[in-house]
Amino acid sequence: MVPAIALIISALALGIAVCAGFPPVPAESSPVPPARVPGSPTSKIAPPKSEEQATTPFLVGVGKHDVTGPALDCTFMGYARPTQRGDGIHMRLWARAFLIFSPSQSTRVVIVSADLEMISQAVKQAVVARLQEQFGALYDHRNVLLTATHTHSGPGGYSHYFLYNAVSGGFDQENFKVVVDGIVAAILQAHRTLQPGTIKIAEGELIDASLNRSREAYLQNSPVELARYGHDVDPTMTLLRFEDASGRAIGMLNWFAVHPTNVGNANTLISGDNKGYASYAFERLASKEGIPFVAAFAQASLGDVSPNLWGTPDGIHDYERMAIIAKRQLGRALELQQAAKTELTPELDYRHSYLKFAGLEVEGQWIHGGKPQVLGRAAIGASKLAGAEDARSLPFLQEGLVYGENWPALTLMPREQARHFEKPIVLVTGTAKHPLTPDVLPLQLITIGEFAIIAAPFEITTMVGRRLRKTVLEVLAPKGIKRAVIAGLSNAYSGYVATREEYAAQHYEGASTHFGPFTSGALQQEYHQIATALVAGTPAAPGPTPRVLHRRSPARQPGPDALPPGSVFGEVVTDATATIRIGSAVGASFWSGHPRHHLQTMATYLSVQRLVSGRWQTVATDDDPTTRIRWRRAGGFMVAEVEWQGQDPSPPGVYRLLHHGHFKDATGIHPYLGISQSFDLIQ
Repeated sequence: MVPAIALIISALALGIAVCAGFPPVPAESSPVPPARVPGSPTSKIAPPKSEEQATTPFLVGVGKHDVTGPALDCTFMGYARPTQRGDGIHMRLWARAFLIFSPSQSTRVVIVSADLEMISQAVKQAVVARLQEQFGALYDHRNVLLTATHTHSGPGGYSHYFLYNAVSGGFDQENFKVVVDGIVAAILQAHRTLQPGTIKIAEGELIDASLNRSREAYLQNSPVELARYGHDVDPTMTLLRFEDASGRAIGMLNWFAVHPTNVGNANTLISGDNKGYASYAFERLASKEGIPFVAAFAQASLGDVSPNLWGTPDGIHDYERMAIIAKRQLGRALELQQAAKTELTPELDYRHSYLKFAGLEVEGQWIHGGKPQVLGRAAIGASKLAGAEDARSLPFLQEGLVYGENWPALTLMPREQARHFEKPIVLVTGTAKHPLTPDVLPLQLITIGEFAIIAAPFEITTMVGRRLRKTVLEVLAPKGIKRAVIAGLSNAYSGYVATREEYAAQHYEGASTHFGPFTSGALQQEYHQIATALVAGTPAAPGPTPRVLHRRSPARQPGPDALPPGSVFGEVVTDATATIRIGSAVGASFWSGHPRHHLQTMATYLSVQRLVSGRWQTVATDDDPTTRIRWRRAGGFMVAEVEWQGQDPSPPGVYRLLHHGHFKDATGIHPYLGISQSFDLIQ
């Protein structure tokens, strides 16, 4: 048995620990990324003048912006491995925004899905503050929904809470700014493109893209409840199709529950994983010449849902398997996009409450056994340190560590331990003075016609999601609302929520349920109240204002770059081969500056170009899954390694590889360009 003090130290070191071949591209290679959104994110922009005169059911707008962040010397967030430090890019990360305005009500909401591990409370606060600087009360915490896809292959350090920065080298101001700027820019683009349109909905099952990674805990739920469902995961994909006044699709937003953890904890390349790949592929298929399309694969009740049908990621087949899961989501989304015929009625509403979970009284009707209970302060259990079934953290620990059974009935915190029941507490994160995780969290409910979005700041297990949807839909039934989705990882983040029965088993999800075994009942209780207020047309209780924290960022800007004598930046170190066959990889390396000098936001560190009628045309960038760029240090110098796999439908022809970068010297930061020799792509 590992001593408790060792586990506490491990918990501090591990921080968040929230879980856990180039694939072919199903469309033409992408062009150069779109230009920056016109106007700076801080410019004053008035609402479109057509709002009051609009006669269509809705005004809709879509937007997309880069949130990739630093690609080198950053620690990834998700697997809680301090050694998992980024050194390149597989695909860029994006924020995708959908703005909905009801002219008849003069009401609007904006929904953003971002390729991030989570939405931190600091990010939500900063985004709303930026929007209010420009628009006043037009946008606030109530009608802005920010949600994360939960990729585990992206830079961390953008929270203001210690636990979530612990393995990211602390708060990273540069990455925080990229995330906030990108989300705001995506919203502004959606605001600018607001136009008359409609929203249509479709729903269907996808049964071969996920599995329950914690089935033993799931089966602890009552047999009667288990018998109601044919699957141990929620296979439902719910999709919204956004159309302009002519009926042309301009955007797609869907929710499907699955972790983006096909790419394992040995990966060091930034990637949106399966949901990022699915969005990329859908957009390439749906975008018309000069008319961008925004497609978001958002997250649902994913708490116990894994994409790893083949077992734990092995670091060899991760990208291949990621592409398989992505394509299965893509295929179902394409079908639902075509099948979406049911038009949502132009009724838009929302409610929002902040809730202090620690000390919250939960009424007996929401508790198994019927006895009222009080939630404890946020704390994590021993089984959290073991990691999930498909992403183990400490190999000498197993899940299922239960206080007083296979864990000693000893504690220095008897009051807190009593409120956490089976969970052996190894770290209280909800300390009163300096909490390591949020103590006040946002709950949000949005309704669009007959459809409801339940936005929660947790990773919610399958059965918790089912119970919560049932509770909310029963309240909303008088308004004719028939469908609801759980938008997990929304607006803030504070671990998992398992059912009372799952919690008792103390698997990873239960040990990561911060506020104890009755958190699930608390969510049902509080969302019931919020939904009741929405039906009654009364305000929801605003709740206590969350803390506004500030963090200082350690200096992360690299110094001047160096070169071997007689070399220049962008010079080829190893050149491309003269000929490759379709399906084979080609690479070149270049003397490089540090990529933190310039993040190439809304641009690229690499280009693949094809010679067409005597002119070079860009056919792929660092956002394409057929490319990779990785930096390495060689004798005190920086080398950028560019790779591309020329796959179908890349036509045979003459190609070359380019590296775009910046170097730093005593006079400042300067751009450079590296170009490989041309090569033939043959059948």
